[in-house]
Amino acid sequence: MSFVKCKICGKDVLEEAARCPHCDSLGPKKNRRVIWMMVILVVILAVGMGALIYKRMQEKKRTQGEVEDMRRAEKIHQRIMSATFLLRTNVADPASVQVDDIRTNVDGSVLCYWYSARDSAGKPQKKKAVFAEGDFHYAPGSWDIYCNSKNLMKVPEKPPSED
Repeated sequence: MSFVKCKICGKDVLEEAARCPHCDSLGPKKNRRVIWMMVILVVILAVGMGALIYKRMQEKKRTQGEVEDMRRAEKIHQRIMSATFLLRTNVADPASVQVDDIRTNVDGSVLCYWYSARDSAGKPQKKKAVFAEGDFHYAPGSWDIYCNSKNLMKVPEKPPSED
């Protein structure tokens, strides 16, 4: 058994007492509970903040080049979707279009398509087309101009969507 001073009257009171026998104020134990609860709350908040900071530090930071590559790939994929839709509308049987390969230049302004589609007689044919300057060009001369370049590359992988 230990004695502590009452915070109100200053007389000695048993530590386990719920109330001071002299002034009937709440005993010292109540004050200690509040202090301990506040300390525990502060510790929980500090641990939570530390966990958030640690999680943030573990995230991979992308370089400017990686961000530009992702944006360029996204732009190319959007352009491919639009161009493929346009390609399907320009053939006799849109459901028969099978894209075999697509090549592009670095900025995606030129798309070279190798595809197969059925003609109006229902006969499958392998074809080439160039999507440049906002429209398709089917002439062999256009293919020679745009697609016989060594600067063409495979279409980059579609970047993952950012959550």
